[in-house]
Amino acid sequence: MSGVVIVILSGMDEHRKVRSGFMFAGISAAMGFETTVYCVQDGVEAVMKKMLEEERAEEGQPTVRQRLDEALAHGVKILVCENAVKNRKLKQDDFIEGVEIAGAVKLIDLAVDADAVLTF
Repeated sequence: MSGVVIVILSGMDEHRKVRSGFMFAGISAAMGFETTVYCVQDGVEAVMKKMLEEERAEEGQPTVRQRLDEALAHGVKILVCENAVKNRKLKQDDFIEGVEIAGAVKLIDLAVDADAVLTF
């Protein structure tokens, strides 16, 4: 099967969008699609250790971290925008394990080759 790219540009202040992005990534991967999440702009917050630790759960709803862990368990690859990382003066250690920093060209390459691109 071919690939799906999920672009997360919403930050943790819009956690419902972020949670949905990871939910759809997990579903895509479970369906057999090679799935990559590319976090850009405020979306880099979605995979930052500190932001995930500070997340407050909504009663009856999964957390962003739960949806992220489900996506990772299905083999979803997680990338963060190199420019967003530099602009925020972040380091690799600020992110959860398995996150890769990638340039803007990588997102374009992924999008051109993907069968579908979803944005949250």
